[in-house]
Amino acid sequence: MILVRKIVWSCLALMIICGLGFNRQAFGANIILKDLQANTVNLESFNGSPRILIFWTTWCPYCRAAIKSLTQISAQLQQEGVLVFAIDVNESPVRVRNFLKNSPVNFKVLLDGEAQLASSYNVNGVPTYVLINRAGRIVAKRNSFPSDYKDLLAR
Repeated sequence: MILVRKIVWSCLALMIICGLGFNRQAFGANIILKDLQANTVNLESFNGSPRILIFWTTWCPYCRAAIKSLTQISAQLQQEGVLVFAIDVNESPVRVRNFLKNSPVNFKVLLDGEAQLASSYNVNGVPTYVLINRAGRIVAKRNSFPSDYKDLLAR
């Protein structure tokens, strides 16, 4: 009987631990990064607005194309109330600034210098799009921009 209780309690503890980890990732709680001006940005403060995070790097040709495409549709996204954040992974602010001199964007660029946020979101390659709805829940994670982004963000 004691062995059964230990197994049950161990399973419950494991379920709670796994559940807490999932919720943190699912809701993207307390995401704090620096922008190119070294200002602190807490993405949690934008709860209530749908968000698109794109994890990217300056050296990746697919990322360059993705950033260019997002720049072209960002006015439309802004009209729809969607916030866009380009999160550069593991590069210096100088390198990102130099890239943006030739390829300006009209959305917020944030720095994930040690790839901690990318790691917490299990980003395995760039570009990776993470769509977060108004409630702060991750509704999609993809390597290409989803054409059904409106439906996904409405969830």
